[in-house]
Amino acid sequence: MRDEADYPDPGRVERRAADPVESARAGRLWWDAAADAYQADHGAFLGDADFVWCPEGLTEAGADLLDLARTRDGRFLEVGCGAAQCARWLRSQGVREVVAVDVALRQLQHARRIDGEGGITVPTAQADAQRLPFADNCFDVVFSAFGAFPFVPAAVDALAEAGRVLRPGGRWCSR
Repeated sequence: MRDEADYPDPGRVERRAADPVESARAGRLWWDAAADAYQADHGAFLGDADFVWCPEGLTEAGADLLDLARTRDGRFLEVGCGAAQCARWLRSQGVREVVAVDVALRQLQHARRIDGEGGITVPTAQADAQRLPFADNCFDVVFSAFGAFPFVPAAVDALAEAGRVLRPGGRWCSR
């Protein structure tokens, strides 16, 4: 585990209302600065192409929360992907259409590095969970393992955004 000094100083912390734009900017700045330390601390646990749902180590391979036998041919979106380990695992399981988004460019740079090292690539986009850059009803499965929803000021708004891009009858899953 890295020293806390490897993570950005959060500065003066206070509780106050923040709109989605301010929240996204703050999250992007912090996660861009913290991405290297986060990947150094947690990358081995998360794996390069594994799908870990929670700190307790529950994996998608063991839990099958996404019901891959039924959903494998659909379009998947990972929200708050970090270095896209979960999306990469889905690709390794035969899911052809999976996109991963994260607010932090530096996390997505780690995704590109891992893509190059492992040979499994995942399309990614830099995006905030509160404003996803996709059309309505375009994904069959939307999921988030570790990212995004605990870090936004109003999770209900981010969940509504996930619901907007999810097709009717689609599957939403988060830890």
